[in-house]
Amino acid sequence: MLSQERSIEEYQQALVDNIEELEGLSRLTENILFLARVEHQNIAVKKQPVPLNALVENMLDYLSPLAEEKRIRFISQCQGTVWADKILLQRVLSNLLTNAIRYSNENAVIRIESAYDNNAAEIRVANPGNPAADPGKLFRRFWRGDNARHTTGFGLGLSLVNAIAMLHGGSASYLYADKHNIFSVRLPDNG
Repeated sequence: MLSQERSIEEYQQALVDNIEELEGLSRLTENILFLARVEHQNIAVKKQPVPLNALVENMLDYLSPLAEEKRIRFISQCQGTVWADKILLQRVLSNLLTNAIRYSNENAVIRIESAYDNNAAEIRVANPGNPAADPGKLFRRFWRGDNARHTTGFGLGLSLVNAIAMLHGGSASYLYADKHNIFSVRLPDNG
C-alpha cells in the first residue's frame, strides 16, 4: 500500500479496514481469555434477579439495525425473572440472537421464548433455516459449520454461550424442529 501513490480516500479506507481488523482480533483475544478463565473457574458470577422481558427487549432494540438490514422480525414471549449474572446473560442473548439474525433468510421471524419447570428457567431462540450439518460440534471452540464460512466470526460464540450456562450451573443445547434451529439455555432457579 505504501509503495504506490494513493489518494487520501484510499489511505483513509486502509486505516478503517485495519481498525476493524484490530477490533476483531481484540474481541477474539478477549473471548479466548474469557474461556480460559471459565476453564480455571476464575470468573465471579454475580447472580441477581433479572427481569427477562426487559433484558430481551433491550437486546432486541440493540440488535434492531442488524435485523432491519434483512427485514427480520422478532416475536418475544419472555416472562418472569431469572437468577443470573445480568452481564453474562446479556452476552448469551447477544450471541444467540446475532447468530439467529446472521443465519436467517430475509423476512424471517425469530422467536424468543422462556419457560419454567423443575426449578429451572429455559430461554429459547428459534430461527427458520436448514438443520446444522454436525450438531454435536456446535458448541466446540473455533468450530464453524459450512454455512458459516461466508460470514464473519471465529467460531467462539456458541462455546461462550455454553461456558456461561455452565458457570450458572446450567446447560446449552440445540434442537432442529419444525424447520427451525432452536438454541436453548437452561439455568437453575436457585435464587
